[in-house]
Amino acid sequence: MTLKTPRHLAAALLASLLALPALADTRQVSDAMGNTVTVPEAPKRVITLSEIDLDTALALGVTPVGTINGRGQAVPPRYLEGKLPADVPVVGDLDNPNLETLLELEPDLILTGPVKPEQLAILNEIAPTVITYSWGRPWQETMQRTAQILNKNAEANAVLDRYRA
Repeated sequence: MTLKTPRHLAAALLASLLALPALADTRQVSDAMGNTVTVPEAPKRVITLSEIDLDTALALGVTPVGTINGRGQAVPPRYLEGKLPADVPVVGDLDNPNLETLLELEPDLILTGPVKPEQLAILNEIAPTVITYSWGRPWQETMQRTAQILNKNAEANAVLDRYRA
């Protein structure tokens, strides 16, 4: 019995050492509701589930791997025509993403607006999911929060400086 204990300890130690790089490549952020979420340091496969998330990601130089249709449209928001690559897949409508499509796209981060707790729990099973805004708050606040989540603070400052000018 005492021979198994060192093996179990060695296996546990090896597993924890292998997990260190993954932990080192993440950081914690606060979402719009005050929840702490662990996100990738430099997300590569971002899905946007609201128009403001899509707008902000594009303004910060991040092209999502999936997005939603525009409100009342069967395509992404038409006002982004020419700014959103045509090959970005649509994952459904606002408040009704297709979970199978989300899984297929293998996101490492999902950005969304306020959602029901049940939907947030499901989305978090797919990838870390961050609520980026609260209704009625200024878009600049949302941009700064999203920039922090995406690790694009300098890009957000540049956008906001151009807006102010």
